[in-house]
Amino acid sequence: MSGAEMRQLQALLVDDEVNLLRNLEGVLPWEELGIRIAGTAKNGVKALELAEAAVPDLVLCDIRMPVMDGLTFLRELRERGHECGVIMLTGFQEFEYARSALKYGAKDFILKPIDYEELQAVVARLAAEIRRKLRQEEEDSAIRRSMEALVRERVLLEALTDGAGAPELLPDAGGTGEERHILLVADLDGCAELSRAWSEEERRQRNQAVRQVLREALTRESGSPAGQAVLQMRDGEWVVLIGGGPVEPGDGDGMGGEPEERLLERGRRLRQAVQAACGLTVSIAAYPEAVTLARLRPAYLAVQRLLYLPEAAGDVAVLHPQEAEGGVGPDPGLWRLADAIVSGTKAGDRRRTEEAVDELARRLSAFPENGPQRAERVLHFLLLHLMRELRETGLLEEEQEAGAWRLLERGVGARTLLDTVRRLTGSCMEAGLARHSGGERLMLRAKEYIRSRLAEDFGLEEAAQHLGISCSYFSLLFKQHLGETFLEHVTRERIGKAKRLLAETDKSVTQIGKLVGYPDRRYFTRVFHKLERCSPSEYREQAGRHQGPASSG
Repeated sequence: MSGAEMRQLQALLVDDEVNLLRNLEGVLPWEELGIRIAGTAKNGVKALELAEAAVPDLVLCDIRMPVMDGLTFLRELRERGHECGVIMLTGFQEFEYARSALKYGAKDFILKPIDYEELQAVVARLAAEIRRKLRQEEEDSAIRRSMEALVRERVLLEALTDGAGAPELLPDAGGTGEERHILLVADLDGCAELSRAWSEEERRQRNQAVRQVLREALTRESGSPAGQAVLQMRDGEWVVLIGGGPVEPGDGDGMGGEPEERLLERGRRLRQAVQAACGLTVSIAAYPEAVTLARLRPAYLAVQRLLYLPEAAGDVAVLHPQEAEGGVGPDPGLWRLADAIVSGTKAGDRRRTEEAVDELARRLSAFPENGPQRAERVLHFLLLHLMRELRETGLLEEEQEAGAWRLLERGVGARTLLDTVRRLTGSCMEAGLARHSGGERLMLRAKEYIRSRLAEDFGLEEAAQHLGISCSYFSLLFKQHLGETFLEHVTRERIGKAKRLLAETDKSVTQIGKLVGYPDRRYFTRVFHKLERCSPSEYREQAGRHQGPASSG
């Protein structure tokens, strides 16, 4: 049973005849009808005061009363924004006069002397109508909340994947409309070994189970999932985002966040929840500040690097503020080179990748103190990171990965590790080039998939799963081949279809919104206005000047 059906309706009785008010209260079976009398009044002025306090669902009101009559009361009630159902009580000689109440939304009229059986039937019918309306509002609100949560996840995923974000598509958060987030990364301990031992289906189920546990743990802590997201970034890695409130004018990119002890405690609770529910352990690291959408990706990469350090493994850690500014470790430039090697290999950019590997070799050879140990530490991280990223793209052969693991387990020196990096990047780029035309075919399939599902609720994850590739690789291919992000493309396709329907059909704006994947009219109108600088109805009116009249619905 929905909240609308369970909630008792509130009624207000308004009449200057005391005996009639007593009869109205006592004769009708209000409790049986699921209605509570919230108050009674002898004139419109007192009734308005009660309406402001009680916010009634239903009002029975006389026409002729002293101080303020029923019609003036009804007009004032509507002007103050009350949408309750109103039944007017009137004498036969006032009936024509009472018809003017229709323009203020009176639902029905009851003639005096009152037939209480008739009144009960009218009240029951109006109560059922009110409950249907409340139930529909409840369903619409649930749809809107679900849509806002999904849109938030999609915008956040794109911001984390390639640094692109669309804050204008996020539900309004106050301030400038852009949110800030507390960021944690959960990384499955022993992910590589587990992934080699488990089937693809077992890995998928494991990833979904851990993601659900993290979501539930966050909801238990806050009491609501609003403003939170848990995003699967790659096999065995999840980003946990907690809305830290809106960015206000004058705020910088990094804003407060939470005390370190609070972040550590959050991480410990999340670790305990995963271990208790899934029998798996995760390492968790947090960024020390709440960050805007534009800063999510660099914050994520910094925390991701921290998790590769031995001191962070199998525990909970918070990135040091200085490392958040400059990067993990004594030479942040090394991490940037590692990122350039990974991204260059995935993009098939041989020149950029080889230049980054050569520069890495020069920097490693120039370490003044503890050079071999530091070089091996950086290369160890790079190989782990490289193998995990390339496994997501499908470019890394199983035997290549197994060979790299054997070297890591043997504890070989920096030169051998560097040669392994060169060999892996070279062979994976060759495989990537061989699959370039395949990438084009994948994107043609992606565009067809998008066009066929514009009316449905889907995102980057579903599209990537349909093509059989990871989210990160799908996002990379999409941007390379189509020159825009997945969310930008889907939004543009949906609004393009909406424009055609507005110009060529007489379907209502609400119907068209549903046909292009926006079941909530208000959200559809906001997205449409963002792209077209006018509302759907205004666009239809403009199109009608050239193509003939069409109903705005």
